[in-house]
Amino acid sequence: MNTATSDKGITAQLRKRSASDGHTSGSLWPFLLGAWNLRSYVEVPESGAAERYPLGPDAKGTLIYSPDGYMSVQIMRCGRSPFASGDWFSPTDAELRDAAAFIAYSGPFSVNEKARTVTHTVEVSFFPNWLRRMEVRNAKMGESELILVPHRAIRSGGNDVKPQLRWSRVSPGTPTAEGQ
Repeated sequence: MNTATSDKGITAQLRKRSASDGHTSGSLWPFLLGAWNLRSYVEVPESGAAERYPLGPDAKGTLIYSPDGYMSVQIMRCGRSPFASGDWFSPTDAELRDAAAFIAYSGPFSVNEKARTVTHTVEVSFFPNWLRRMEVRNAKMGESELILVPHRAIRSGGNDVKPQLRWSRVSPGTPTAEGQ
């Protein structure tokens, strides 16, 4: 049996089962499975200061949860400049600062259904401080929307913040390339 075909079938069955209750009170695990596009990334400072969009109001991102228990996320600020040299290991200082407007990590994930949290065990990360850490996210499910908020504040731009990330489910066959 083709494993990829089998995984797609299992994922579809789990989504269908989750969809039968409107996604809001069903099991978190099957709801998460699949690909998600970032709708918004806003940081809410613990100090009560104004919300901010650290990667701009038009940030782009993809989040994937696989049936085998792994996740991967990439988020970027739009409009980053290409490296003049074309060599990804030889940026100028300005290009390197611009390229840093990127968040990416991956690793296994687990779900606490009762607490409605998902825990990302970070094995690979653009931000080295997150390596080998468990990042817990409070999860809220909507019809085809997922909202993730860190269980505890993170440090960003010199402030303790709770980012709120809104994701929408990618429908099969939906183009995801920029400009589509």
